[in-house]
Amino acid sequence: MFVAVGNKNDDPSKKQVDTQDAQRFGETVGVRVFETSAKENINVEEMFMAFTHMVLRAKKQSQSRAERERDREKDTVHINAHRDRDRRKRGKKCC
Repeated sequence: MFVAVGNKNDDPSKKQVDTQDAQRFGETVGVRVFETSAKENINVEEMFMAFTHMVLRAKKQSQSRAERERDREKDTVHINAHRDRDRRKRGKKCC
């Protein structure tokens, strides 16, 4: 989960990367690109909101995967689990 952020958007003389190059890069690697200026409050909130949504979406997907895995475990039958548990209780290591 990444975003590319260019700062100092308020001062074109300090610009190091052309906007179109940044956009092409973002499309190539699959990240959102934001040009921001904290001084002029340009795209700062938008960038943080987009990143926050990405984090929340990833967390929700992770929780869904974990829930599906727990559901799969409920459906799993452990054939020797009862026998192995009894052996551990009795302290036998074999047969």
